[in-house]
Amino acid sequence: MKLSEQKRTILIILLLFFTAILMTNYFEVGMTGVLAFFVAYLAKGLRKVK
Repeated sequence: MKLSEQKRTILIILLLFFTAILMTNYFEVGMTGVLAFFVAYLAKGLRKVK
């Protein structure tokens, strides 16, 4: 349990770090990507509920 939780935390930190790098280098592209991912995630969640 603890091992998988640690791995998940590390993955999330890496993802946030990567996103931060994207934001600084390509702010507009990064923002668009994050927004698109968020919208797609919400759409998938809504589809599962229905």
